[in-house]
Amino acid sequence: MYRSTDRGTSWDYSPSGAHYTMLIRYAPSDPERVYITNSSVNFLAGGADLQRSDDGGVVFASVAIPDSEQSHPHALAIHPWDADHLIIGTSSDSATIPYVPKLYRSLDGGESWDAFGTGLPDFTGAYMAAAYDPTDPNRVIVATGPGGNDHFSFALADEAALGGGVGLWITRDSTGSFEPITDGVVGDNAWDIAFMEDGTVFATTDHGVYRSLDSGETWEEVLSLAMGERVNLSLTPAQPDWVVVSEFEGLWLSTDRGTTWTSLYEDYTSASAPSEAWYGIYEVTFSADATSLYVSSTHAQVWRADLVQ
Repeated sequence: MYRSTDRGTSWDYSPSGAHYTMLIRYAPSDPERVYITNSSVNFLAGGADLQRSDDGGVVFASVAIPDSEQSHPHALAIHPWDADHLIIGTSSDSATIPYVPKLYRSLDGGESWDAFGTGLPDFTGAYMAAAYDPTDPNRVIVATGPGGNDHFSFALADEAALGGGVGLWITRDSTGSFEPITDGVVGDNAWDIAFMEDGTVFATTDHGVYRSLDSGETWEEVLSLAMGERVNLSLTPAQPDWVVVSEFEGLWLSTDRGTTWTSLYEDYTSASAPSEAWYGIYEVTFSADATSLYVSSTHAQVWRADLVQ
């Protein structure tokens, strides 16, 4: 883990013990609280864990999770009002160990866990993402997708995909009674979910980017995708109408809540000059003030684009 306080110009090592970081998330209610979901990559001793920082990401400590010897946590959702209240979704971790992914909830920063959710499907992929509705935290949406450690739906670097997704699922009450989302969303592999502050929510699948104006009840496709692999979202309170989307070989920005999109991928590939080891984009995110975009790629580099406003 590395941390920058000067927009990526220089970096400091953040002790964590993490080996294969899946997600990094700041708590919405407390920027000093940061969580990381961490994989063991099958053969490493000690199993997977959650990493937690109480000082803004300077130092992390390991937090034990259920099923750590046969799975790893991937999905991570932090309650919008309570930094100690979070949900993780697990993933199959080994092609030789059958495993049905699960959801777990902690109310004390990961010190203890309870199984969360009823009505969820039996499948052998992964919970890729989870999100609380900031207008009603009893409402939670989760995304299911491919398992393994790479989480691709196709073979990559001679490693076949491990299981597959079964779409998006939603609960509307504190008991965690889930049901599938079927109204307007297409695609079994769902990758990411992001709520705006007013309850507008975006989700991505292997078919496209979908938007709901009513907290996930009804959906419409706002961006069709040809490839639909590892499709990630980022929003920013500094520009509440902006959405950025990346897929394996694509990058788009919308400044009108997903109504229209501008492709940034050509500019990115021109700047990054992909090497022979190029596999694509992993993640994209806004800076807190929305003046920059950061893109991480599979060839071990992070790129920054300064946005003109």
